[in-house]
Amino acid sequence: MAAAVYSFTSYNDDDDDDYVDDDVEGIWYRHTGEDIPPENSKQLPHRLTNKDILKELGENYITHMIVKRVPIPDLTRIAPKLTHLTLCDLPDEFFPLRLNTLTELESLDLSYNYFSQGLPSSISQLRSLESLNLSSSDLSDLPTWLNNLTMLKELDLSHNSFTDGLPEVISHLRSLESLKVSECKLTGLPDALNNLIMLKELDLSHNSFTDGLPEVISHLRSLESLKVCECKITGLPDA
Repeated sequence: MAAAVYSFTSYNDDDDDDYVDDDVEGIWYRHTGEDIPPENSKQLPHRLTNKDILKELGENYITHMIVKRVPIPDLTRIAPKLTHLTLCDLPDEFFPLRLNTLTELESLDLSYNYFSQGLPSSISQLRSLESLNLSSSDLSDLPTWLNNLTMLKELDLSHNSFTDGLPEVISHLRSLESLKVSECKLTGLPDALNNLIMLKELDLSHNSFTDGLPEVISHLRSLESLKVCECKITGLPDA
């Protein structure tokens, strides 16, 4: 069997995924041996096998990776200590994913994908995961195994279509501090949302609360930021 071949570029941006241009494709990464600003990122050779990548890393290991519109490399072999992973705008044939070996993963961005076979169930085994981005993924529901992510603090579900209401499983994510559900065709919120006692940020922008702002919001005692722009609100709850 021929060795897998990938196109790689060095990636050094701490927080802003927009560093990767919308029109490009490829794989970007940052490893523990790099300490240079994004504008000085070096271009690595275009064709690398797993063996080449490991040689390039030496004693270092990959911590951040972005994969966009190209086949996903063997993460178990070349990046077992990943903490931040973005898999963006991938063809459907690249799924399902097996991510359960990435035991140190803290942040996972799966935005702009189409999960015709459902969300990869291996996500449920990422017990260190703190941030999950599923925005713009054509979702209408969420699997119940999502409540296994007991460490999850940030969940972005923006630009999906929850016409039957916000999935109940969200109310079981007791560690959640930030929930973004803008432009999700919501008309209400479940009462069980008051279980999110740690929630500090709630983005409900661009939904349709024509019957007024859901009363459950008044029970979110830790809430510090509430976004409700373009929500067609006609009233506020008495509480």
